[in-house]
Amino acid sequence: MEWFKNRTIYRYAAIGFLAGFAISILGLWFEINKDHLSYVFGTFLYIQRTQPLIWVIDLVPLVLGVMAGIIGSQRQLTSIISKSKKEWETVFDSLSDPIFIVNGSRKIVRCNHAAIDRLNTTYLKVIGKPFSEILAPGQAEDIEHFQNSDKEFPWFGRLYEISTSSLIADSILSDRVVIFHDVTDRKRAEEAHRVSEAQLHGLFAAMSDVVIVFDKNGKYISIAPTHPDLLIKPPEELIGKTLRDVFPENEAEIFSKDIQTVLETRKIMQVEYSLLISNRTTWFAATLSPMEADTVLWVARDITDIKQAEERLAQ
Repeated sequence: MEWFKNRTIYRYAAIGFLAGFAISILGLWFEINKDHLSYVFGTFLYIQRTQPLIWVIDLVPLVLGVMAGIIGSQRQLTSIISKSKKEWETVFDSLSDPIFIVNGSRKIVRCNHAAIDRLNTTYLKVIGKPFSEILAPGQAEDIEHFQNSDKEFPWFGRLYEISTSSLIADSILSDRVVIFHDVTDRKRAEEAHRVSEAQLHGLFAAMSDVVIVFDKNGKYISIAPTHPDLLIKPPEELIGKTLRDVFPENEAEIFSKDIQTVLETRKIMQVEYSLLISNRTTWFAATLSPMEADTVLWVARDITDIKQAEERLAQ
């Protein structure tokens, strides 16, 4: 019932009705003057009885009103379609990925502004050209192997993932949309991350220290894969647990206070402590460093041999 609220239809229908009413009045005036009749109501009734054609003219306001209303409806529909088309074109051209619409003959029928910028050319030099011409020599066939896959397609010094979809009109396959997703920065970041992880893993493998990240509540956030044999429990049993879940109350209280002191002062702290690991007393010298987001980096080195040497010297 949207047409019922459409002011454009009302406006056109009113104009049509008024135009038809003017025609009816003009026809009535012509009949009165032709027969030299007086301008009284009886004359109107007389003409209605003696001139059957007047009845047709009387229907002109209604007919023109309906026709004008239909025209108003069509104009409103055209306006909506035009607005939707402009909105679609705006969205299409605002996308940062190069997009091509290719017909069945593999010729480009449309592309967005990002594609023009990437090719550094104009629309006139792209529209109507074979799709293979925008690719580097020898890549026209290769693109088939990259469509809708995880493979990267090299194009103008960048890497792209190609995705395609079909445009279907009236149940008939018509054009095809080809989208170039620029993944160069993502791939570079992934490669840098992979290298960084490899370097970090190598660094941890060369370390003899225990490296742990605690939060402000003394919960194990992460444990570096350095020396799991120097942990009170296996790493998978510690992650997510708190110091109070792992150690006796007095030891957990001491470690928790050290963490709180480092977070409050934002200064590095050095502590020494011993743990019973595999029925053997192991001494550690730990460095506690404040990190962001209320976390503390706990790096502990095994100093058992040093402690034993000190005891032998003391004896």
